[in-house]
Amino acid sequence: MLSLYRGNDIRRAHELLGVKIGNQYRYPKFQIDPMRQQIRPIVAYANRQLECDADPWGTLDWWYRADEGLEDRRPIDMVESGELTEDLVDLAIQLGQQGMV
Repeated sequence: MLSLYRGNDIRRAHELLGVKIGNQYRYPKFQIDPMRQQIRPIVAYANRQLECDADPWGTLDWWYRADEGLEDRRPIDMVESGELTEDLVDLAIQLGQQGMV
């Protein structure tokens, strides 16, 4: 499993989403491949694109919200099914940014 110091370094590199609650960071479990005990590469990619350490709550919302760029599916569900790709991440983020003012 990830050590605390390694988790902090990876979080600061925007690869691991950590949400600060009180004085501790919590790391959503979906990010870790349970068989390999490593961050899923597609999750690290999406978190980097979203700069998750700069906006952890916005990133958490992105993972759990249905996205029109993903045919109204949630990114987290597509990670679990193995369907989320870098191209789909890029598309969803691009469409989301176009809708912002």
